[in-house]
Amino acid sequence: MKLSFVILNYKTPHHLRLCLERLTQYTFSFPSEIIVVDNASGDTSLHMVQSRFPTVRCITNEQNIGHPGGINRGLEKAQGEYIAILNPDIIVRKQHDIENMIHY
Repeated sequence: MKLSFVILNYKTPHHLRLCLERLTQYTFSFPSEIIVVDNASGDTSLHMVQSRFPTVRCITNEQNIGHPGGINRGLEKAQGEYIAILNPDIIVRKQHDIENMIHY
């Protein structure tokens, strides 16, 4: 695995959906994975990810363990040589920007 995207979510299903729609439409020239860590949102976020983005790995926290704790849970599961930590409101606009970072 070359690149892992780790996204920490807390009650942001709309932003998370937009972020994942963009990331999952890209076909990178290297193996990548997307991991969403849900920090005990208690909303529709996890169901939305599981139903709309079946290739995305989900990690569920039973309680909100804060930003650092949530990110660390994702990092523990990430298999990438490189890791991109994203907030759900980040939309990667250009695939080649990611490609360039990895190949540079």
